[in-house]
Amino acid sequence: MAVTIASVLMVSLLMGGHMPFQTGDGAPAARLATGHWQAVYVLGERCPCSTRVARYLMGRSALGGIEEFILQVGEEPETEAGLTNAGWQMRRRPPEIARDHYGARSAPLFVIVDPTGEVRYRGGLSRRTDSRDGFHDREIWEAVRAGRAVTPLPAYGCALRFGCEWGGVSQALER
Repeated sequence: MAVTIASVLMVSLLMGGHMPFQTGDGAPAARLATGHWQAVYVLGERCPCSTRVARYLMGRSALGGIEEFILQVGEEPETEAGLTNAGWQMRRRPPEIARDHYGARSAPLFVIVDPTGEVRYRGGLSRRTDSRDGFHDREIWEAVRAGRAVTPLPAYGCALRFGCEWGGVSQALER
């Protein structure tokens, strides 16, 4: 019986790591207003989805007209070094900051904040869990900059951990 329960729990956690998560409201982002547009890429430690996004970001040019940075939740020394070498500004923060400021309950997450601090986009970067359709941050930014409404892409990724090893999964699924 214990083996069955452990197996079900493990499969649930593995499958839950690559499903679309609900995002929070990130209401306090207004405190982070800089007077400039901001593109925030929230990446999580030990998350293959975040690693895939990081590799993409290392190889692409800046979006233009927007301040971009990576909010790294947890430690990923090799990934952080690669992103820094590629010219990215890194900010390492605990998961509670990613959640409370940007509505991140999972990573990766793409957030666009306008100059007044209003979140204009919060969602995924790709339409598919494996990113085979590419990453759409440039298209999303162009639409937001032009004032068009953008339906958020699913936030496929890995649950962030809030205060305990397994607690992040249940919190990421809560609305």
